[in-house]
Amino acid sequence: MPFPLVARDFLQRAIFTQVDDDKFVLVFEPIDRKTEATKIPPYTASTLKLGEKRIRGEATILCIFERLPNNCCKFTYIVKADIKGSVPKVVAESGLHKQVDLVRQTYQYFDRDEEVRANNRERVSKVASLENSNTSSRRRSTGLNGTTS
Repeated sequence: MPFPLVARDFLQRAIFTQVDDDKFVLVFEPIDRKTEATKIPPYTASTLKLGEKRIRGEATILCIFERLPNNCCKFTYIVKADIKGSVPKVVAESGLHKQVDLVRQTYQYFDRDEEVRANNRERVSKVASLENSNTSSRRRSTGLNGTTS
């Protein structure tokens, strides 16, 4: 890393749970290697070289997925990060940009806006044609003076 930056690494666990039929939660939380050494599952070590100065950052990430009508979902993404130490503002904002961009990438991956719009247009069209046919049949069965034929 160029001076004065120091490389960071993060050690986290992921927890996934289904809250109810329509809500799922995924949480990434930091693991403290010193106090939770026996609870740490196997993991891939940092790509930093042994002996290289490093800082262990911490991040807690909460992802909430909620089922919506029309086979859609609402995705809520909350991040609390502490990269530890002192870094230039431009570097910190770069990391923030990556977190925000992850939401955009997720949206693009699951994007079904046009499909949902088409389904909504089709449903509205069916309802409108049903209402038109009901109105037409009522007009045919009722005479001009209001008597039923």
